[in-house]
Amino acid sequence: DFADVYKPLIVDRTALALINRRALRPYHFEYSDDGGMYLTAVGKQIFLDALYDKLADIHQIDDRKMSYRSIMAEDVQAFVRFFRNGERYKPFRQVK
Repeated sequence: DFADVYKPLIVDRTALALINRRALRPYHFEYSDDGGMYLTAVGKQIFLDALYDKLADIHQIDDRKMSYRSIMAEDVQAFVRFFRNGERYKPFRQVK
């Protein structure tokens, strides 16, 4: 499941960055009757804008500059080639 690899890398970091930079404030959240907490429409827009910016971030991978969006697309294509052609599949792994 590709979400297991990319969710912590992109979504969780984006959410934490917005909270740490105080871009998301308590008034960007609303409580539901069942005890849940959700983003308001304004909060959703702030989060989605930041998420799209994060997907467009350029990173150096080996000797290439790639966005997270292109890294994910390449990973999915490699997985498809593995199924169709039996090519070796090496999943993306961020190393720091």
